[in-house]
Amino acid sequence: MTSNVPADLAAEIERLRADLAASEQRLQAVVHASGSLLGTLEFEIDPAGQLLLTKADAMADKLLGKPCGPHLGRPLLSLFPGLHVTSLPGELASVARDGGMVGPAATLGEGMLSGRAYQFFAFQSAPNRVVAKFWDGLGAPQVQRMAERSQQQLLVVFRDSPVAISMTRADDGVYVDVNDEWCRLTGVTFDQALGRTAVDLGFWRDTAERNAGTRPMRDTGHLRNLDLVFRRRDGEQRVLQLNGSRIEIDGTNYFLSYLKDVTAERTAQAALADSEQKLKDSNSHLNEQIALFESMESLATVGHWVSRPGGEGLVWSSGLYALAGLAPGSVGDTAQARSRILPDDRPTFEAARARLDGATVEYRWEHPDGRVRWLRARMHRRHVGGVAVLDFGVVQDVTTERVAALALQDRLAFIQKITSRVPGVVYQLRRGADGRFQFLYISEKVREIYGGVSPDEVLRDATCTLPLHHPDDLSDFLTSLKVSALDLTPWRHEYRLRFPDGTVTWLFGQAMPEAQADGGVLWNGVTTDITERKQAEERIERLAFFDMLTGLPNRRLLMDRLQHALVLGERAARPGALLFIDLDNFKDLNDTQGHDVGDQLLKQVATRLGECVRGADTVARLGGDEFVVMLEELGSQEGEAAALAESVARKILGALNQPYQLAGQEHHSTPSIGIALFHDQLSSVDDLLKRADLAMYQAKSAGRNTLRFFDPQMQVVVAARAALEGDLRLGLQHGELLLHYQPVVDEFARVIGVEALVRWRHPKRGLVSPAEFIPVAEQSGLILPLGQWVLAQACAQLVAWSTVAATSRLTIAVNVSARQFRQADFALQVLELLRTSGANPYRLKLEITESLLVSDMDDAIQKMGELRSIGVSFALDDFGTGYSSLAYLKRLPLEQLKIDQSFVRDVMIDPNDATIALAVLSLGRSLGLTVVAEGVETPEQHALLRNHGCCVFQGYLFGRPMPVEALDLSSTAQAVSSVAWMI
Repeated sequence: MTSNVPADLAAEIERLRADLAASEQRLQAVVHASGSLLGTLEFEIDPAGQLLLTKADAMADKLLGKPCGPHLGRPLLSLFPGLHVTSLPGELASVARDGGMVGPAATLGEGMLSGRAYQFFAFQSAPNRVVAKFWDGLGAPQVQRMAERSQQQLLVVFRDSPVAISMTRADDGVYVDVNDEWCRLTGVTFDQALGRTAVDLGFWRDTAERNAGTRPMRDTGHLRNLDLVFRRRDGEQRVLQLNGSRIEIDGTNYFLSYLKDVTAERTAQAALADSEQKLKDSNSHLNEQIALFESMESLATVGHWVSRPGGEGLVWSSGLYALAGLAPGSVGDTAQARSRILPDDRPTFEAARARLDGATVEYRWEHPDGRVRWLRARMHRRHVGGVAVLDFGVVQDVTTERVAALALQDRLAFIQKITSRVPGVVYQLRRGADGRFQFLYISEKVREIYGGVSPDEVLRDATCTLPLHHPDDLSDFLTSLKVSALDLTPWRHEYRLRFPDGTVTWLFGQAMPEAQADGGVLWNGVTTDITERKQAEERIERLAFFDMLTGLPNRRLLMDRLQHALVLGERAARPGALLFIDLDNFKDLNDTQGHDVGDQLLKQVATRLGECVRGADTVARLGGDEFVVMLEELGSQEGEAAALAESVARKILGALNQPYQLAGQEHHSTPSIGIALFHDQLSSVDDLLKRADLAMYQAKSAGRNTLRFFDPQMQVVVAARAALEGDLRLGLQHGELLLHYQPVVDEFARVIGVEALVRWRHPKRGLVSPAEFIPVAEQSGLILPLGQWVLAQACAQLVAWSTVAATSRLTIAVNVSARQFRQADFALQVLELLRTSGANPYRLKLEITESLLVSDMDDAIQKMGELRSIGVSFALDDFGTGYSSLAYLKRLPLEQLKIDQSFVRDVMIDPNDATIALAVLSLGRSLGLTVVAEGVETPEQHALLRNHGCCVFQGYLFGRPMPVEALDLSSTAQAVSSVAWMI
């Protein structure tokens, strides 16, 4: 290789090598003279421009205090990460590329404060290669020993310090040194830290945040107690408190920083704050649960005390003295401090004082003014170095809160008592302006309906029941709620739940929405289990056209066939007939023998009817004891058709009059039959059924067990009744109904209540008699909304009276029709009305008649018992005009008997009426019931009844029915009474 180089150039190279060797020898001599040894490192530049270590001798390992072998082939900074902050790597790379020399010069070791100082020089050994010679810069052994002692002292202060210390350049934030505690605390190694900034390591999000946070150190030279949230590389997040000072070394500004791990301290502070917030949220949550009634919040007066462990040196704050009602400075020891704690509460207080665990304790304090105050306290003990140094506590007067909470609990207990009777889940649901749902209240029934989900779970998370919703129904369920919230329309929705065991139940939810000021929506509602109903609907759907008991076509199939027959009859001009058959006194059979016996009769009647008609005719059961026979093609003339229809009807009469064998006994039953012919002049199926029904009622009016044809005059009556029904329906919608009130008085003629009478002021007919529209309401079903309206009006009047002392003791009783009372959810309706109106149930009395008791006594007792349990009372109206059975009087939860006015009217002239009235009075006394005499119109009637023990009266003698504003209630008695609506 040398042979190809010109002689003069080769000579020059040899000369330079000789000079270099001579310089190296001289330098080695200097090193030996100073007592140091020379180490050698060789580097080369790779294609990427990095300076890689290629060789290191044993002396280099000794001087550096670590083996260099593992770093061979790796970049310079792998061996010397601390040189990142110096210019040496660049200078070495320049010598390797361009030649020349570096040094001799001095440089610090890896750590700026704790590292060692070296002397070095470097020269190019070949293109892109450089050799670095270095030795311990401290020189002679004596000097070195002194430097090592200084360095050891610095290591004690810096490297081995229990405080995490780091040093960064002020201008760019680059770490130049960190100690071991800093590495342990941050999880960042020494090598990973040097040459990088706090932003690189994740202490700050960016440079701007770092500059803002460390501005006080640049401005004043100091930084105190700055919290940093730092996530270590192992994933653990810590809160570090930063303190720092600005220092100057060799004309360069550095930041000397100290880190302290305050994670546990901050966690404890956060936990304490969270605990306080949870306590606050708990109290607020209780108020929200009963937001239907009222919300309250109390700001408490607070004081504190401190003492040495054991109770010595007790000091009260001025606020605590004010709270306790004692003069400042009057409490000096533990005995005085506890002297006014009620004896029953002192053990609880002393146990908490002994624990000093910060738990909340409540106790009662006898204030010097004689009042008892509720106090809430939390007590702690402070330790320093494991030694107890101070006991302290905070005390708050929570009397107002406690009284309010107890009142709220009483009211909540009342609500829960009502809702526990409701056959469903009662709830209050809120949808916030942000779209999130939250239950403010939900009754205990949720456990039963939602398979064990507790009210607390639902209150914490309104969505916890959604996984139970059938997947096919969930979307529609949520959509229906959103529509209700948007339009503020009543929410009514049926949906399914599917439980883990595969069981599916049907629920029906209904609620009324209310808009709230913050943009949210509040629903008050109830959800019931309708699984049985849906299963019944499914069975009905499967058996849509046939009656399950008798196997006969049902109403639906009858209507289809009748419509078809009308079309054919019109085309062929051949009339037919419809026979409407009702069994006489069938209800008595059910009531006396039971429904199973009644069902046997219905089955036998169905069989006999089928035997009386042709195969082309239709026998159907409409329901109950009502059957219909449709006869087709009865000749070409109406007279002929009528004769044939009558013949079939009489055949049916004969067949159904034959004895029946029921449950091993012989029974007789008769029918009433109405006949309506149909031909091309008839307009609809409904008209035909109405005509046959009217004719049947005519047969019943004629003495039963007979038949009647439809009379056109019946249609006139039906039309008038239909018109009255339509007007009544509109009257209910337009608010034409009103209540008049008639006073009820005690034996001294003092007003103890009123009786409300429903009136209808028609815009054209004028004042319509109740005797005219009440029967129409009963027959049409309008008695249900009418009765509900009267109940609502009565409750509203109770609420209005409750605010006036003169009327606050009056209660209102409502006469309930049999049809209204027999509704399956009647008790639920009354409970819901009492809840929403706020009326006191103890001021409400429901009047019932004997007629509604004979159909299902057990059902009546159950409903009355449910309402009686919350305070609603019952009176038996018109006693003596019906069954008047002592058997049910003993079983029913009654409070009053009312003597019918028909007996009172002639009590002075008819011995029989007098005997009956006095017998009712005697009966009432023996059963512990109050007896009310209705229709008292003369002083003589009043005197007679009063002398025989009657204590409560009403009638024209004491006042006529009148609007509430016209009542004279100035002489109200301080007793409980009732009010009723009636004809």
